Amino acid sequence: MSTRIKRRYGLAAVMVVAVWLCSGARADVVPEQQILGTWLTQDKDGTVQIYLAASGKFEGRIVDDSGGPEQLDDKNPDPVLRTRPLNGAVILQGFRYTGDGKWTDGTIYDPDNGKTYRCSMELKGADALSVRGYIGAPLFGRSVLWTRVKPHPR
Repeated sequence: MSTRIKRRYGLAAVMVVAVWLCSGARADVVPEQQILGTWLTQDKDGTVQIYLAASGKFEGRIVDDSGGPEQLDDKNPDPVLRTRPLNGAVILQGFRYTGDGKWTDGTIYDPDNGKTYRCSMELKGADALSVRGYIGAPLFGRSVLWTRVKPHPR
């Protein structure tokens, strides 16, 4: 193969890699893990960290609550849990990835009323997450939009 042809193949390979890098594609993030991270609630009154639990399911815990570290889970139906701080409380449980940016079969706990609802979540872009709590069927519920909290540059 001539040097001229080798240069063209080399240049083409460099261009393909450059386009891939500039597109924002990340080979290190598998689709089901795109939900991982910290999310600001729609009302901007708290942040929830979503993580992969030891069970292999996705969960989420409050990591910052506007009520401060002393705010307690006083609406919890379990009297023992009414004295626990809301910061650190697990409010999302049991989610599994079903494809196409959707997680289902989970529950969400609402500390404002002490109730737990069935829940599904769907990415609406890299930094927007639709969270739908419902009773019975998704038709009977409401959705809120959470936004991803960007890490602070160091």
